[in-house]
Order: sequence, then structure tokens, then C-alpha cells
Amino acid sequence: MILLHLHIIRFALDKGVLVANINVTIRVDEDVKKEADELFDDLGMSFTTAINIFLRQAVREGRIPFQVGRTTPAAEQVDYAAVSLGKQ
Repeated sequence: MILLHLHIIRFALDKGVLVANINVTIRVDEDVKKEADELFDDLGMSFTTAINIFLRQAVREGRIPFQVGRTTPAAEQVDYAAVSLGKQ
């Protein structure tokens, strides 16, 4: 687990209004951070940009912008297509 400190404070115009960006500190698993950095780099953006996209989308939709819930462990998942074809 690593502690990630985002220390970027700057001012920008947003719809004609001067807004300040603030620092945010989050805890992220080291391996997840590394994989996320690689993914976002491939997408041409920084980790900070990706987090800002997530936050703006959540605010815009008024919810977490993807489904959150319990998942079935991979070993217990059923291949329903195979079952319906009698392959399991």
C-alpha cells in the first residue's frame, strides 16, 4: 500500500469563474497504482487527469459512474452459454 499525495494547486478559469485546484491524499495499493499509471499513460493522460474525469462524471450523474456490487468469485462463475448447450 502506498500513500499518494497530489500536491497540485493552481488556479484556472472554469466557465468564466476562477477556481482553485486542491490537494487530495488517497491510499492506493502499489500494484493497482502501477497498473493504473500504465493504463492511463496508454490513454494519453495522467493519474490525476483520470481521477478528475471520474469525479466530474460522478458529480454530473449524481452517482458513482459504474455499477458497484458484489461479484461472484471467478472459480464459481457459471458459463451459462456452455450450460445451455450442454457443454458443462
